[in-house]
Amino acid sequence: MPVIVAIAPAHTWRCTFGVDYCGATLTRYGKTEMIDHAASAFSVPPSESLKVLFACNYDGSITKIDICEKSCQDADPGNSDYCIKS
Repeated sequence: MPVIVAIAPAHTWRCTFGVDYCGATLTRYGKTEMIDHAASAFSVPPSESLKVLFACNYDGSITKIDICEKSCQDADPGNSDYCIKS
């Protein structure tokens, strides 16, 4: 009897409009190129890119909100990440 194997197409993750993301969070989703491009566009030093807070735009692009002073906190899926100031 033949075996049929169904392979689901790879899901491409896209940020959720209105949710804020730490650079570190986006890195975990494999979006390093997106972070590098945004960091360069907003003159963020590469060493700071993981603690930048980004807003997800309607078209799935990201915009820099702030460079977090101490660190950027992942608030879990569906919730906006946020800066820890001190």
